[in-house]
Amino acid sequence: MGNYSSIIDIFDNETEEIYCNSCNSLITKPSKNSTSINMQCSECNKLTQEYYHNTCYHNHMENNFQNGFVCSKCVHSNPIETTEIIS
Repeated sequence: MGNYSSIIDIFDNETEEIYCNSCNSLITKPSKNSTSINMQCSECNKLTQEYYHNTCYHNHMENNFQNGFVCSKCVHSNPIETTEIIS
């Protein structure tokens, strides 16, 4: 089983609500504005199904794809460490 991404068309059940894994906003029709991915995370090594708005997906990949795909759970559980400068 390989990794894949696609434009989502998962709204078979009209009552099903899908939320973006990046911004946590509701993904609504049309589905051309959204992306579904099924990839293995390079951090936790788990195969994950995630849903994104296209702009959120672009931002996620730009910020979290340096050494392979990183799932949103790993991104949110490992905040970027900041260094304090003491003057």
